Amino acid sequence: LGLARRKRSADGGDAAASAAPVGDAFAWCYAGVQFGVLAGQLGDGRCATVAEVGSDGATFAEVQLKGGLTTPYSRGLDGKLTRRSAVKEYLLLAYLDAVGVPTSLPVALAFSPTTATRESVTHPTAVLCRAMQSGARIGTLEA
Repeated sequence: LGLARRKRSADGGDAAASAAPVGDAFAWCYAGVQFGVLAGQLGDGRCATVAEVGSDGATFAEVQLKGGLTTPYSRGLDGKLTRRSAVKEYLLLAYLDAVGVPTSLPVALAFSPTTATRESVTHPTAVLCRAMQSGARIGTLEA
């Protein structure tokens, strides 16, 4: 990512060189169109920002975990990410980065021993770690 780890000093300023999550994990809330219709309030149902990192006090990245957790926006679903979807997202993000498209960056992919059922089919699951300049979406500003 090109970012050094950081932590907050006791006086609230930045102290270079070590690292720590900033605050508690959170999920983004946003509005948007889903299936061609304005869906109103949506949100990250299986993804949470777990840390922020920076190198110079101005350049930050959000570190997110996707899959294996539920959030207030899960809408009653299990919050799991199928391995197939996780691998596709990891490869697509790596490709977009390689061709110079600014997007989130894949950091790690871990296969989980749990399963998820989608349309009566059981699938193995995974957890994807990704980092980005901001998890905000256009719908975040409209919500």
